[in-house]
Amino acid sequence: MSDPTANADLSPEQELAERQRREYGRYRATQPIRIGGALAFTKGDPVPVSHVERGVVTEEQVELVPEDEPGVAVASEPVDHTSAGTPQADDYDDLEV
Repeated sequence: MSDPTANADLSPEQELAERQRREYGRYRATQPIRIGGALAFTKGDPVPVSHVERGVVTEEQVELVPEDEPGVAVASEPVDHTSAGTPQADDYDDLEV
């Protein structure tokens, strides 16, 4: 089944990037969010639209990303997952245990 919102002028990679931007570019977490007891999103993380629409995450836990912000950047090259981007223990000081 084809995507009714697909743009025929985009390559498959560009279409995937656009779908990811639409899914992850509208909401961001305003607080740490747990799902099923596990930390799913930290404050500032992009939150999928589908999580909000289905009620997995409440609207009180997220904020809309302003339209003038670029939203979520979709990686077109491999992402460097070095320690520079790794959350540190003190990033979670405000979490209740």
